[in-house]
Amino acid sequence: MIEEVNSMKYDVFISHASEDKADFVHPLALALHEKGLSVWYDEFTLQLGDSLTESINDGISILPSVS
Repeated sequence: MIEEVNSMKYDVFISHASEDKADFVHPLALALHEKGLSVWYDEFTLQLGDSLTESINDGISILPSVS
């Protein structure tokens, strides 16, 4: 389980197109994780049987709003 820091579960939420996954998104997610960031990325976060909608809502529900 990922620890919450300042009420945030994730530092970064990655949403992507499937065709971008192998060449760009996966290496980006790994690099961010290696830098110590908590990353919501489908391959890191989702498990068999998880609700995609609920998991995404959980990942973005506490992100700070951008004005």
